[in-house]
Amino acid sequence: MADCTTQPLVSEIVARADELYEANQMREGLSYLKQYAHLDEVEVTLLALDYAYNHPLSVGVMATGAALLQGREVPDGVQEEKKRLAGEGWSYIERALAAGGDRHNGCRRWAGILLSWSSEFEGIKKKIEKGFEIRDHFLSAIECDAKDATSMHLLGQWCYSVVSVPWYQRQVASVFFATPPQSTYQEALSYFEAAEKADPGFYMVNWLWIGKCHLALGKREEAEPWLEKTAKKEAAELLKKL
Repeated sequence: MADCTTQPLVSEIVARADELYEANQMREGLSYLKQYAHLDEVEVTLLALDYAYNHPLSVGVMATGAALLQGREVPDGVQEEKKRLAGEGWSYIERALAAGGDRHNGCRRWAGILLSWSSEFEGIKKKIEKGFEIRDHFLSAIECDAKDATSMHLLGQWCYSVVSVPWYQRQVASVFFATPPQSTYQEALSYFEAAEKADPGFYMVNWLWIGKCHLALGKREEAEPWLEKTAKKEAAELLKKL
């Protein structure tokens, strides 16, 4: 006898996933979306990634980027979870890109994020190779949506990290690549400022990075208002929890 089971429409899947997301039922939402991962639909894939990103088990993972940039050690368990999520996420995004997501800013943005995550577990040569890909995905995301403040912010972080690469990694890069990734603090600042202009106040951390860039450029007076703004906002958020 033929199987008469029918799949829900993509719009129905998205609507149900949105309901679970609004109800903060991350675990249930992620499990629900995984049932339809085989559909290779861009919208379903992006929702699954958003769920994984906001999943309670991933909260610690999201803090590792800042910790690494500040030179702090990251717990082994968190690193392993980040590595697992990067691998699982890439398997989704790779299919979405092949299904037409290469022209979708969300797919491009997630591709850059996941490549950035996975590069932390690679050797220096591979990390540099991925650096070019990461940059290109974020640039493509902005080309797809000129108001994509998040991708602008992420590209700013990419630029800042390239400038901050240790000297020994620069030496390795010059051996393997005629033109290794290059940037400046001024370029990083331009992307952070563009993100703020595209969507003012969208992300408190963006203010922090604007301040950090000004400091790196030796412009303390320009840095102060952004850093003070960040501190006040964070303090206000903490006070709400008292």
